[in-house]
Amino acid sequence: PDKTAVFGDYYRDLLIKTGNYSKDSLVVTGQPRTDIFFENKKTYSKRALYSKLGLDSSKKLVVFASQPIKEEESKVNFTALARALKGIKNTELIIKLHPNDKEELYRKILAELKYNCTITRDIDLYELLFCSDIVASIYSTVMLEALIMDKPVIQLNLLEKYSLFPKLNSPIVQITKESELGIAINGLLSNNAKLKKNDEIRKKFVLEHYNHIDGNATKRFLKL
Repeated sequence: PDKTAVFGDYYRDLLIKTGNYSKDSLVVTGQPRTDIFFENKKTYSKRALYSKLGLDSSKKLVVFASQPIKEEESKVNFTALARALKGIKNTELIIKLHPNDKEELYRKILAELKYNCTITRDIDLYELLFCSDIVASIYSTVMLEALIMDKPVIQLNLLEKYSLFPKLNSPIVQITKESELGIAINGLLSNNAKLKKNDEIRKKFVLEHYNHIDGNATKRFLKL
């Protein structure tokens, strides 16, 4: 092609290094879908979301994005999350079900733990991400979208089946032991100094992979 638009510098450098593309043929535009995040966040309100779902507005919000994977993997990882949150005061949990995931598994786990939370399938995902304080998942692209929204992300990987990023300089907090989970959640909610480095890594990752999240990615592509 005469010109190729890419999301960020990471992909431009990759194509130059391994794809034999010329620098002049590549233009960094950003990811057009991120324009939706940028525009819609003007209408999102945490107070309105809490009111709509009947949640306590004084509490922090943890969003779990589910994925239709093997039941054992979902059960082990989600049970650990619910167990950890049960021991942390002033938090609300919302389960955002994947369209193809089953609600019954989570209902059963919550009943066994005697822990209540909100389960939703059809609510605006981006509204949930925008209003969240932490986003947790096992293996979902929702984690990438949460990073774009500059949200702390926890990957639950207790069975160590899924590797999204190398552990070194990862933009997400990767949990492979249940004992680490409560500590990580408390640290992220309290802006623990040890986890501040994760904020910097997250911002650097988003800039390299998605360019500036400024609502102008589509305009840059159309200009090209």
